[in-house]
Amino acid sequence: AGGGAGDEGAAVLHDQIAQIQVKITQLQEERNVIEGELYEHKASIEKITLALPALDTRKKAAVKRRAFKDAARIAAEIKTLKANKDDETDKQDQKSAEITRMTTELGSLNAEKKEKEDLLTKAVSKEDERRLEMIEKLKANATKQLSRASKLPEGVKEVYTKVLTEEVEVLSAEADQIRTRHEWPSDFKKMKTPVEEEEEEEEEEKKDVSEATEADDHKTPGAGAAAAPEVADAGADADAKMRARAAELQEQISNILQDIDERDEAIDIAAADEDFDKAAALEEDNESARQELSALRAELERLGPLVGAVTGEPQPQAAQPQAVEEEEEAAAEKGPALQTADAAASMMAAAEADDKEKEKEEEEEGSE
Repeated sequence: AGGGAGDEGAAVLHDQIAQIQVKITQLQEERNVIEGELYEHKASIEKITLALPALDTRKKAAVKRRAFKDAARIAAEIKTLKANKDDETDKQDQKSAEITRMTTELGSLNAEKKEKEDLLTKAVSKEDERRLEMIEKLKANATKQLSRASKLPEGVKEVYTKVLTEEVEVLSAEADQIRTRHEWPSDFKKMKTPVEEEEEEEEEEKKDVSEATEADDHKTPGAGAAAAPEVADAGADADAKMRARAAELQEQISNILQDIDERDEAIDIAAADEDFDKAAALEEDNESARQELSALRAELERLGPLVGAVTGEPQPQAAQPQAVEEEEEAAAEKGPALQTADAAASMMAAAEADDKEKEKEEEEEGSE
């Protein structure tokens, strides 16, 4: 596998994560012990609380029958129990505060561990990416050498072919392991990070829109008929890509919001059960999801008015800007005379419709 500074960095992160996990495990064990002690204090307080009313009743009964020695003994017992209850209550408060402190510290340790794990994942991914690229180059070189093996003498050719074939098999197996570990596609050549993929998609969209706009700007009256289909196709392609991307973003945003809501419910349940480790881990997942959500919403805003077409929100443009533009161009080509003729024809048609309506009304009156 690939070596160097990347491996050293991954090894350091492995050690740091292991050290943090040791602290987490030790702190959880200490907290479990204190929680057991806290339970004992609560049980003792509850037992004393239940015993005091009965003793007070016995004391009053002894006083009533003037058995003052019995009353004094019971009073002393009540005083001792109250003192014990106060002591148990103080210890309970101390244990509760200690558990709260440990829970907070565990949350910080878990957050630190997750941060290190994320860094380790990136480091391992980068190293595996480099190794996979190297494997593909080695495989290509071995395949190329295999194609030349036919020119070698028979005895040498068989040995040479066997060695190269085994090398390709070993390299392919290692490549498959790397792809499986990261769920990379089988046709991997050079992996891109999510940020790089997003930037590349944005560049492609901008390029498509720019080409469509440039073709439209350079369109001349004489060449308009020939250039219009090309511009329309380019604009339609860019529009379709942006709409598809907007729909994809909407779906991702909806899924993330749903996941956040589900984790919020799980956090409430975990907090009620005092499973604060689980609550902290879920909150960290939600924080990461919110950051991803902000990035997706920012990209959705950059797509502009097309978002309205996907989401169903009202858009600032007219419903059919292309149709309006075509009608205006057609009117301009007709000229004033043809426009006047069209208007006159429209007026005549309207007048004929009114006459027919009046005739129909007169016939109905006559029949009545």
